[in-house]
Amino acid sequence: MAAQNTNVISNPPVITHEERAKQSVLSKPTKQSLVPKLRFKEFEGEWTQKQLGEVTDYVKGFAFKSEDYRTDGVRIIRVSDISKDTIKSDNNQVFIDPTRSKEFVKYMIRKKNIIVTTVGSPQNLGDSAVGRAIFINEKDYGLLNQNMLKFLVKKNFENDFLKGYLNSKKYKSYIHSISRGNANQANITVKELLQYELWVPALPEQQKIAAFLAAVDQKIQQLTQKKALLEDYKKGVMQQLFSGELRFKIKNEVGELVEPPDWEEKRLGEVLDQQVREVKKPSSNYLAIGIRSHVKGTFQKPDSDPKKNSMEKLFVVKENDLVVNITFAWEGAIAIAKPEDEGGLVSHRFPTYTFKAKYTNPEYFKQVILDKKFRLNLDLISPGGAGRNRVLSKKEFVKIKWSFPSLSEQQKIASYLSSIDTKIEQVNQQLNQTQTFKKGLLQQMFV
Repeated sequence: MAAQNTNVISNPPVITHEERAKQSVLSKPTKQSLVPKLRFKEFEGEWTQKQLGEVTDYVKGFAFKSEDYRTDGVRIIRVSDISKDTIKSDNNQVFIDPTRSKEFVKYMIRKKNIIVTTVGSPQNLGDSAVGRAIFINEKDYGLLNQNMLKFLVKKNFENDFLKGYLNSKKYKSYIHSISRGNANQANITVKELLQYELWVPALPEQQKIAAFLAAVDQKIQQLTQKKALLEDYKKGVMQQLFSGELRFKIKNEVGELVEPPDWEEKRLGEVLDQQVREVKKPSSNYLAIGIRSHVKGTFQKPDSDPKKNSMEKLFVVKENDLVVNITFAWEGAIAIAKPEDEGGLVSHRFPTYTFKAKYTNPEYFKQVILDKKFRLNLDLISPGGAGRNRVLSKKEFVKIKWSFPSLSEQQKIASYLSSIDTKIEQVNQQLNQTQTFKKGLLQQMFV
């Protein structure tokens, strides 16, 4: 008999509603539960337990030979081509002659195929390249290489319903449980993969769930595209602004809009003052400040244990400081300190600078450090050995030359670019909320 306290969905939830999007992910049902926690009201009855191998047909990839690779033709999809959510579209692609490809029609990836890798390098934080499921939307994509499977569901089973299962935390946990290997190479057997257990309702309920999740996926895709377009637009605008191709008129003494003065080239040492706020290492836990690479800003490490820090002297960070991580400056570890960074401590490897108000300000310089040319300068003055063992020269840092517009034009540039940043952040928040909402659905709409 079906459970009586199952929640029902009278109408699909509005996925843009903030409260619904922020809903907490409920605990997954026990193995004995035969119905989901969240269900459309027109359906009832218990779900049936199946194994993945009972509801799908599969084809193993073919071991194409490297000597058959070409620079164009029909693409061969390899394990290395699989990224987190899709197939990579970079330049590192291999192909086979179109005439030869006709011999391998069996291995062509078609629309609605689900691709699963059986070998790969394990990833961190619970995600793994092994067993990762990729869902193909294009009509034809390419030929499936070895160490991969393509699935297509059998009759009376909805493909997109299976897609929801393979997006779930339960599936990822199962993949981890059957993975074998080490930190460099792991694998799963086809036999164990096909034994993955799932609970299945009748086809009409599968289709209703699949359609609802497809609407959520479409919203995620729209927000992802919108964010990418805004980011590309900002990059283009920044290039025009910092090259002087695009200028902002400024007001003169009588309030008239006039052409701005020419930009002035200055060394960073002329517009920055290094601040050395040395303090003894605290005897109790303290707030430590770190800098993310790729110009991703600062982060806080509250309650840092002084016993784990061998240095006896640290340095105070204040809001609006320019903070540089000299060890990773070459990959963009530079940031403007946020209000919540005030009073945090860093080591001598994080020199801090303030801005001379006569020449520039933190709001404008926040955009400067995002510029690709500026980050190239950081790379050039960070000598060192192979890999990540490189250190920025503080002496060379202050010698970097950069052109600065007038303060009035700097403010206009900073305000305009910040307005784009605000739009990007708003879209990013909507995207995160919708993704969280989907995770909650996957927990509650499946057994």
